[in-house]
This record gives sequence, structure tokens and C-alpha cells, in this order.
Amino acid sequence: MATPKPATKPATGFRVMRLSDLKPGTVLSGPIFEDRADRETLLLAKGLTLTERTLEQLADRGITTVKVDLDVFKNLAEGKKGPKRGRDRVRTSGEPAPALGGRTYTADAVAHEVSRSRGVIESPERMGEFGGALSVATRGATRLLRDIGRSGEVSGSLVGHVSAATLSQMTDDFDLFTRLGIGPEARGPRGVETRPRTLRAARLAMAAGTVAGLPRERVNAIGTGCLLADIGSTPEDRRLEMLPRKLKPLEFFELTKRPSRAADILDRAPELGGEVRAVAFQIRERWDGSGYPRGRKGSQIHLLARLAMVADVYAALTSPRPWRKPYEPHAALRILLNETRSGKFDPVSVRIVIETLSLFPLGTLVTLDDGAIGRVVSSNFSDYTRPVLTLYDRKHGVWVDEPIDLAGDDSREVVATFDGLEQALGESPEASAAELVEAADAL
Repeated sequence: MATPKPATKPATGFRVMRLSDLKPGTVLSGPIFEDRADRETLLLAKGLTLTERTLEQLADRGITTVKVDLDVFKNLAEGKKGPKRGRDRVRTSGEPAPALGGRTYTADAVAHEVSRSRGVIESPERMGEFGGALSVATRGATRLLRDIGRSGEVSGSLVGHVSAATLSQMTDDFDLFTRLGIGPEARGPRGVETRPRTLRAARLAMAAGTVAGLPRERVNAIGTGCLLADIGSTPEDRRLEMLPRKLKPLEFFELTKRPSRAADILDRAPELGGEVRAVAFQIRERWDGSGYPRGRKGSQIHLLARLAMVADVYAALTSPRPWRKPYEPHAALRILLNETRSGKFDPVSVRIVIETLSLFPLGTLVTLDDGAIGRVVSSNFSDYTRPVLTLYDRKHGVWVDEPIDLAGDDSREVVATFDGLEQALGESPEASAAELVEAADAL
């Protein structure tokens, strides 16, 4: 998620446009900046589809003119809609139609807007461009949370723009979004946390909500609720979370007060809507009633919060703690599956997250029954045991860019998961794939 940030002036020069000249439905072929003499502040990222709501939010901030790159100015002036990316884009129609994974979604589902690369990277430049946009979004979200922490107030219009920008990144390339924004690559080198955990949870929740067929406003709501779940944190909360050990019961009790404080802050931003508040308030509840702050269970928990809590736990498990290293994606998913069998999580929500990430989550190293080593780069949703992989060339010691789709190759299947390449080359699997398949099929 992204907030406006200082950015370098476009190298090719820029033109000033009236905000009123920007038209809803236009896909930006380049970024748009605030029209200020003292600095360049990014307002709208490349690839964003302009909506009436986005333009209204800018107007609410008092913005009347914007600066755009010269080439972007020409495209806007000529009424061009901008480039389309991906291989599987399906446009919304008035009738239910197939989208992600060939499923049929209602006409208002975000799934119709999604483009997918399915592991095929058009160029190193494209990879760098997308990763750079996510980095900008990460810094913006970090500043947003920091500012909320300092002021204790939430700007509904600013948060709304953040959610819209994130949704735009997701629809631009669903596979790169989940891989770079959620997977191990999102953690930074050597597993160091380089972004708020709540941001990774928000991205996963939005992706899972898209797979579930949610419309745009509800995908935004679940992402915003996840991102803002910890805005009720106090300095004491943060001190407790940095202790190099598990918390004692009384220490943990202090953290259970955080959702109520977050809800109080969100009560002062009613424009964000009740579902955002429900997600932020109930994200730490559990399906069996063992969570907090109210100990609600089953259908007492809001539908979006059920999905959000699974995304939040996955993000927490794959993030480092002062007292432990981050779990690898497949290990985190195994924990989720085990706790779902014991009643902690809604099985339907867990199944949706599995379909979003694949049963062997994005970034997981696996071996196939023919001995090949692969790395998961994309999911096949309902066919969650047969993801898209890139293969490791043992002879030359490199990863082959051309992806292999196991959904279209019945002659091969995943047999084991690994914690790293060295372990895979040593053929000492962390776990049998059959264990994960059995646990998932039991949902």
C-alpha cells in the first residue's frame, strides 16, 4: 500500500494538467505528481486505473492541478487508456463470466480486472519496475502507520488512496504481486523484516479476497482492516513485542487491549466503513472462540475477519520474531493446517488462502518425482497441488526462467518441500508433500 511520497522529477520533463481533465477509467501509462514548486510528491502510480473515487479523494485534499510526464501527458491528451499487461485479463461484463482459474464470478468481482503473468517475466526491467513500485508502496505504508501512531488519527481519504493504489498493483499482475509482496522475497535478505507485517497480511488478504470473488469495495475493506489492525499499539506494546522470548500471561493480556484501541481510532474515521472496523477489531479472534478481544467464535466473526485472520497469522509466522526466525512458507502453511484441524480457523477461509498461495506456497523449493528441483512462482487456485514452477539447472547452477505449469503436465508431481537450495541439492527434504496434501484434503 502506498502514500504520497517525495519522488524524483520525471527525467523527460513534465506538464501541468488540471485535475478535472483526468478521466475515470484511464489506465495511467506513467506516474502523476502533485503540482508543487518545492518538491515532487507521487500521487498516482503507473498502471493505476483512475476512478471517480480516486479523483474525488485528490480534490478533497485541495489538489486542483497535477504534474505528469510528457509522454503521459500526450497519452492523456489523446484519450489513450494506457498499456495492458498480462496474459489472462478478462473484462467485467453484465453477466457472470470466468476469470481466475476459469471460475465463474459475479460481474462486480475484482477477479475480472486481474492480469496474470503466471511466472513468465517479460523482461528484467519489468521485474525491477514492479519490485520498485512495491518498494515505494512499502515506504508509503510505513509512513502512514507511523503518522497514525504519532497522531492517533486516521485520514479516511488518504487511507482510501493507499488501498486503491495497492489494488491497482494487484490487478496489474496478480502473480508478481503475491510473489514479491507476500512471499519470502518480501522479507528482504536473510529473512530480515523490511516492511510492516500488517502490510504483508493486507496484501495476502486482498489477493485471497479476489480469489474468493469479492467486489472492489470489499477487497479494499479487508486490506485496509488488516493494514490498520495494529494502530492501537502503545509504546509498551512495542516494547513487549521486542522481548527475546515468548510473553508471560500478564504481558500477553496487555496486547489483547490493542484491537479495542484500534476500533476507537477507526470510530473517528466513519468514512472508512464498518467492514474495515470489523476486520481490524476481530482479526485476532479465533474460529473456536479462543481469540480476543471478545472471544467470539464461528459465525459470530465477520466474514471478512475470518479470511483476514488467516492472512494475518500466515504473515506473522513467515515474519521474524526476536525469539525465533521466520518460518518458511510451507512450514507456516503446515502450522495453519494443523491448527485448522484443531478448530482455530475457518476451514473455508484457509482453503481460499491455500488456493491463493498454492499448497506449496510461493517461493517454496520442491522436488518432483523425476528428481527435478523447482521453485513455486504461481498458483493454479483450485488445483492447488499442481503449481507453476521454475526449475533449477543442476549442471549450470542457475534457475531456468521458463516456467513449468504442473496443471498441464500430469506426468510430474511434487513429492517434497525444502527450506533452501542447499537442502534440496542434498536431497534431505524438510517434509513430504503427501503430508500437506493429506492435511489440505481434510478441510
